[in-house]
Amino acid sequence: MLCPHCLTEVNEHWQSLFTHTNARGEMLEQPSDLVGVALDALKLYWMRCPKRSCQELFVAATAADGRGFRILYPQMLTTRRVDPAVPDALADNYRQASAILTLSPKMSATLARRILADVLKQYGGYEKFTLASQLKAFMGDTQHPSQLRENARYLTEIGDFGSHTQRDTETQEIVDVEPEEAEWTLEVLDGLFEYFIVGPVRDEARRAAIDAKIAATGRKPIRKGSDANAEGGVV
Repeated sequence: MLCPHCLTEVNEHWQSLFTHTNARGEMLEQPSDLVGVALDALKLYWMRCPKRSCQELFVAATAADGRGFRILYPQMLTTRRVDPAVPDALADNYRQASAILTLSPKMSATLARRILADVLKQYGGYEKFTLASQLKAFMGDTQHPSQLRENARYLTEIGDFGSHTQRDTETQEIVDVEPEEAEWTLEVLDGLFEYFIVGPVRDEARRAAIDAKIAATGRKPIRKGSDANAEGGVV
C-alpha cells in the first residue's frame, strides 16, 4: 500500500485500535465506503509509516466483517508516486505538488515549475540564474528528446498562469490553471525524472549486473567507455 503521508510503497502492519459497538442495534455513523453495511460494529486500526524519514501515523476503519476498508486519517488526496531513485528534495516537492493537485491546481503547477528549474540545474547542467534562461538553453540543446523540450516549455507557461495573474485580452477574465493542466505538469515531470534520473540509474544497475555475470565466467567485465570486452565477446 501507499503511505498517505509520503506516498511511498510500504508493508502493512495494522494494529487494532478499538472496536466501537452500538449496543442499541442502531446504524453507526460510518465512513462513506461503509454506508449501507447493516452491522453493529466498526473496527479501527492504526499503524505508522515504516520509512525512517516519515514515521507518520494513520488510522483506518472497516466493518466487522472486513468490508469497506478505508483510511480515515490522513485523507489521501492523490495516489501519484515518485520513483525511489529521485532524490528526497525533489521527491518531497513532487509529493507536495501532487497532494494539493485537487485543492489548488494553481499552486500545484507553480510548485511543478520550481521542480523543473531544480531538475534542469542539477541534472541538465543548466546553471543559468532564471528558469527562462535555463529553459532557453534546454530547448536549444538537440541532444535531448524534442518531446521533452517542448513539454518543458509548456510546463513553464502553465506555471506562469499560477504564479502571475493574467487576463484574457478579450473578456478580461483571469486565466487560471485547470486541474487537468496541473496534472499534466506532473506527468511532464515524470518524463523528466525518467530521462535524467530514473533511466540512468536503472541502466547503470543493469550494466553492473551484466558485468558481474561476465566476471563470473572468468572474463573481463565491460567498463564504462569501452567498446567491447577486451577478450572478445559479443558487442
